[in-house]
Amino acid sequence: MVDDFDLLTRPWVNARTLDGTAESLGLSALLAHAHRLSDVEAPVPPGYGGLRHILAALTYRITGLDRQESASEWRRRRDLWLEHGTLASFPPELRPEGDDADPVSRYFDRLEVGRFSLFGPRPFLQDPRLREESETCGINKLVLGRPVGKNGATWWTRHHQGNQGAIPPHEAAWWLIVQWYYGAAGQITARTVYGSRSSSAKAGMLRNTITYYPRGQTLFDSLLLSLVPPAAALPDPASRPGPDLCPWEWEKLPDPAAPPRPPGGMCALLTGVHTHAMLLVPDEHGAVVDAYRTWAYRKPWPERKTENPFVSYERTKGTQRTADPARALWRDLDALLPETAKGATGRTVAASRYRPPRFLEERLNLSGRRAPSGLAAVGFRQDPMTTDHTWWLSSAPPEFTRLLDDDERTAAAVRRLLALLSAECEQELRPRLRRAWREGVRSGPKERLNKSWPQRGARRFWEQAEHLFFARLEAELVDSPADESAENQRTRHAARALCVRAYDEVTQTVMSDRGPAHPPSRIDLLLRRAVIKHRPHL
Repeated sequence: MVDDFDLLTRPWVNARTLDGTAESLGLSALLAHAHRLSDVEAPVPPGYGGLRHILAALTYRITGLDRQESASEWRRRRDLWLEHGTLASFPPELRPEGDDADPVSRYFDRLEVGRFSLFGPRPFLQDPRLREESETCGINKLVLGRPVGKNGATWWTRHHQGNQGAIPPHEAAWWLIVQWYYGAAGQITARTVYGSRSSSAKAGMLRNTITYYPRGQTLFDSLLLSLVPPAAALPDPASRPGPDLCPWEWEKLPDPAAPPRPPGGMCALLTGVHTHAMLLVPDEHGAVVDAYRTWAYRKPWPERKTENPFVSYERTKGTQRTADPARALWRDLDALLPETAKGATGRTVAASRYRPPRFLEERLNLSGRRAPSGLAAVGFRQDPMTTDHTWWLSSAPPEFTRLLDDDERTAAAVRRLLALLSAECEQELRPRLRRAWREGVRSGPKERLNKSWPQRGARRFWEQAEHLFFARLEAELVDSPADESAENQRTRHAARALCVRAYDEVTQTVMSDRGPAHPPSRIDLLLRRAVIKHRPHL
C-alpha cells in the first residue's frame, strides 16, 4: 500500500530556528512552532511565494481573522495575537469557552482526514477525476526547467522524454505548489468533460509577477504581518461573490465546465484562484513517477475586485506588476511608499505608477515594535504563455523597510531621487547609445541589434547608481537641503557622470585599438565616429 504522505505531519518544509539551526517540519508543526522559527526555506523561489500564500490562508483560519465585524475590531484581535506571540495557544481574551485544544489542532481536526495528503481519495491541490478525464503528461512537464517533448533541449540535464525518472514526494509537493500559482498558458494535455474535449489552459494567478512578503523577527510575526482586514461578511449568502473556501475545504470538487465564481474572501483569494488541474502518480514505494496536468476551468476567471495583498498593482489599469530580473529591489522603493508626500518646498511629489501591496499599507496601523523588520521579494520572469526565463528571491534589510514608514519627507526624497536617476538613464544614456549604434551600423538587422547597447548601458548605470542613491538620501535625511533646486542639480551632475562611465564601458570594444594585425574596418570607423559624436557631456 502506498504511503499517503500527509503534509501536515511528514517533514517536507525546511525552516531555520532563531539560533540558525535547520529543521524539516510538516505544516502542523511549522505553524505551532512558528514563534521559534526565523523563516521557511524553499528549493526554488516560486515555491517560497506559493507557500507564503498557503501559510497566510492557514493563519487567517487558525486565528479567526478571516472574518471581521469592523476594521477596528479586526485590528484589535490582530494586535492581541501579535502580543501573545504564538499560534500554539489562544490569547486569553480570545480563548473559546470550554475548548482546551490548541488553535492549530483545532483547525486541522475539523477537516476531513486526508485533505493534506499527496496521495489518496482527495489529494492536496489535486483532482482525482483526471484519471478518467485526461492522460498523463510525464514528470518533465511538472518540474520546471526540464526539457519537454521530443525536441527539448537536453544539453544541461540528464532528463529527457525517455528518461524522466522519479522524484520524492516532498519534492513533488513543491512543484505542485509552483504549478498551482505560476502555471503556463496555451496548449496543454487534453481533458474531456461532458463529452467535450479541450486542450487550452489559462495562466496561473502569479505568472510573470513579482510579489512582496513581510519578514518579522520570527515566522509567527511574518505570518501575522501578512494579513490584511478582509471585506465585511455579507449577511445574504446569495449576494456573496463565492464561498471563502480553500481547496482543501471544498466539500466537492468544482465543475470544470462551469465558470469559476469570484473568491468570497481572503482565504479563497490566496489559495483557490487556480487555472491548472493536476494529479500525481506514485509507484509502490511512494515516489512520484508520472503526473496529470491539464486545465482546471474552461472559462476564464471573472475580474477579481479584491486585490492580492502581496502584489503591487498599476494605479489606473489595475494590472499586476510584472517581474523584471534587471530591476533591483531598491528601485521599487517609490512603489512601496505611502500614497502622497510633499517635498521640502511643500510641493507634492508625484506617486509611483504602482500602488504598494496591501500588507504594506496595513503596516501603518501597527505599533513600531511589531513592524516588519525586513522584506522579501519573489520574482519569476515568464512570457505570458509557456516560456520560463528566470526566477529570484531577494531580501531587503531592516534599514530598507524603515524607509517605508509614514514619513512625508522621506517619501518625497526617495521619489525625487529615483525620478532624477531615471530621467538621466532613460532620457540621456539610452537614447545616445541607441543613436550611436544606428548611425554607426548603417546596414544589417539594426532593429534587432540596436537594443543591446541601451540595455547593457542601463544595467551598468543602475548597478552604479545604488550607492549614489542611498548616499544622497542619507545626506538629505540627516541635513535637509535649504535649496532643493541646487541639490537636484548636484544629483543630476553625479548621475550624468555615471551615464558617461556606463557609456564608455559599453562602447569600449569599439574604441579600443586591436593592433596593426587588425586594422579598423569601415564599419569600425563609422561606429567610432558615432560613439564620439553622441558621448554624454558632463
